[in-house]
Amino acid sequence: MAKRTNYRILMQRTKYQGLVNVLKFNLPKYLLGLLFGLLGIYLLVSTENEMLRIIGLISQTSWLLMALSLIVSHWIYDISPLYSLDYLKDIPLDQNSQIVNISAGFDEIGDLLKDKYPKQTIEHLDIFKSLEKRETSIKIARKQNPKEELNQVLDFKLPLESNSKDLILLFFAAHEIREHENRILFFEELKRILKPGGRILLTEHQRDFYNFVAYTFGFFHFFSQKTWLDLFKRTGFQLNRIRKENPWVKTFNIQKT
Repeated sequence: MAKRTNYRILMQRTKYQGLVNVLKFNLPKYLLGLLFGLLGIYLLVSTENEMLRIIGLISQTSWLLMALSLIVSHWIYDISPLYSLDYLKDIPLDQNSQIVNISAGFDEIGDLLKDKYPKQTIEHLDIFKSLEKRETSIKIARKQNPKEELNQVLDFKLPLESNSKDLILLFFAAHEIREHENRILFFEELKRILKPGGRILLTEHQRDFYNFVAYTFGFFHFFSQKTWLDLFKRTGFQLNRIRKENPWVKTFNIQKT
C-alpha cells in the first residue's frame, strides 16, 4: 500500500483521475447515452403504445452499459498497477541508454519516465499531427493537456538519427494510427531509429471479448492481438513477450533483429 501511495505522489494522480479523464474525453458519448436513457424513461411513463414502451425498456440498457464501462475504466486506470510500468524492469538499461516516449495527443507517462530515469536521455514525441483521423476523445484530451514542449511528428517521419535509440515506449498511442499502411510506415521508422537489439514496449487495449463486454462496440477502436503480431512480423520485429497488465490491456515487448 505504501508503494502505491508513493507512486500517486510521484505522478500527482488523484484517486479517480483515470475515471475522470475517461468522462472528460468521452463526454459527448456519455451525454448521448444519458439522453437516450432519460428518453426511454419518458416513453415508459407517458405512452401506452406497446412498440414505444419496448423501445423505452431497451433504452434502459444504456445505464448499465455506461456504468460498466466506467467501472472497468476505473479499475484499469486507477486501481490496477498499470502506471507502475513494471515491465521496464525487464529492459536492460544503463546511464547511456537512449529512450523515446511517443504519444498521440495525450502524454501520460512522460513525467513518470523522467523521474524513473533521471540520468538517461529521453526524447518525447507526439504523432498527433500525423494522424489521418483524430477521434473526438483525443482532440479533447490534447486541448486539456497540450504539452507543447513535445516534438511534433509530421507524416510519421521521426526527427531522430538511425540506429540511435535503445528503447521506445508507445503507451495507448499506436492504435490511433487507423490506416494499415501508415502503421507499417510508422513501425518501419521505429525500426530505423532503434539500435540493433533495441526494443519497443507497446501498451494497448485489444479487440477481444473482455473489451467488448466493457465498451461494447467501442472495442472496434482497438486492434486484435493478431493484427499487432502481423504488423510486427511485416516490419521485421521479433516478439519477446506479451504481458497481460490486466484483463483489458496488454504490453508487447518486441525487438529489432
